[in-house]
Amino acid sequence: MILKTIGIEDIEKIFEPNWFAIRNFHGQYFLDSDILNDYLDFRRQSIEDFMLELKNELHFPITLLRYLPNFFIKNIIMRSIARLKNSTLGWIKRKDRDRIGAYFGSLEEWKRITTWENFQIDEEYGKVVILNHGYDELKDKNLLTIEDMKKAASFRGGQCLSSSMKEGDLETKLKWRCAFSDEFDASPKLILKGGHWCEQCEAPPWMFEEIAKKNPFFEQVVSSKTKLKNTN
Repeated sequence: MILKTIGIEDIEKIFEPNWFAIRNFHGQYFLDSDILNDYLDFRRQSIEDFMLELKNELHFPITLLRYLPNFFIKNIIMRSIARLKNSTLGWIKRKDRDRIGAYFGSLEEWKRITTWENFQIDEEYGKVVILNHGYDELKDKNLLTIEDMKKAASFRGGQCLSSSMKEGDLETKLKWRCAFSDEFDASPKLILKGGHWCEQCEAPPWMFEEIAKKNPFFEQVVSSKTKLKNTN
């Protein structure tokens, strides 16, 4: 939509498919963001507002892009952006394995993205998916017990090491162990409601694939939503 406002109708003419991250770490949406908006009213800026702000920030008249040949836009403007240090081609150039792994899966998978013909977006990409959190979310939170904690921990590939808890007490910290044997303290609210888990696993080197193999909860969001046709 933004590109259309400057007269560009076909992204395939100004981008290469392997400039785009294909893994699920490029962003996220929240099912209850409408509730958050009721509190913070952050959905204020329209596409038109954004374009006006962009025009004011750029020294180059953005409307002139519609008069430039696609070859120039692609190779002089867009490719240079993709080659920036924190852009996709910048990662490839620096052999940044952590980011390549997170956003593409591996360098080999990135190399497989050769043409737009073998680059397909999953038709269900925009489908709302409600994650399984490993416990009965319909259960009154005031009735949650240590057994619910154990189920939630097991679904994350780990264990709840505490032997007991006060029924419905989501504030008092319990002891947990992740699938890689790291032990930590955290409240049930942080784990069940906040979506947090092991801090050691969340830190670099970002072992997303390895974690997903042992953590069913994490695996739900790790799988790539972009599919490549088999070109063999």
